[in-house]
Amino acid sequence: MYEEKIIELKNICKPIIDYMKKNCSPHDTLIITDEQFKIVSDTISIPISEYE
Repeated sequence: MYEEKIIELKNICKPIIDYMKKNCSPHDTLIITDEQFKIVSDTISIPISEYE
């Protein structure tokens, strides 16, 4: 049963991933909630561990 759910989720996500590869940048992230979905873009991202 668990394996079936993973396969189902992969099948749902595949077209979304294809869309993002064609229409988004590597800095974009898709956020999905029970009320909305949105694509957000990072402007700056610096790992904190570099400064420790």
